[in-house]
Amino acid sequence: MLSEIHSVSHNAVHKWVKKFEEKLTISTEKKERKLIAIDETVVKANKKHYYVFSVVNVEGNVLILMKVYTTRNYLTAKSFIKEVLNYCENKSKFIIDIIQTRNLSVSVVWLNLCSTP
Repeated sequence: MLSEIHSVSHNAVHKWVKKFEEKLTISTEKKERKLIAIDETVVKANKKHYYVFSVVNVEGNVLILMKVYTTRNYLTAKSFIKEVLNYCENKSKFIIDIIQTRNLSVSVVWLNLCSTP
């Protein structure tokens, strides 16, 4: 990771987020979404781990939601996915990379939400 090579400050992360916002379309309105992709990434900054959860509408590469957590577990994943569902009018199909997920919390939450009536 970059932070293992160079010291990363909160100010640097803020600047990266601003640059990221300039390059990516962000859509926060509730609407029908056919296919969305969820990703979780670990970022290490100042010797701490931060877990970045993001979801993108695959049609158009539009960011719907991104959140950073200090822990990664079933409850944080459930909270994130429930918030994502607030931006979807229909039952969207989710893409989750289970193989890349070290902690299967996102996958487990999604499977549980799908199986509940």
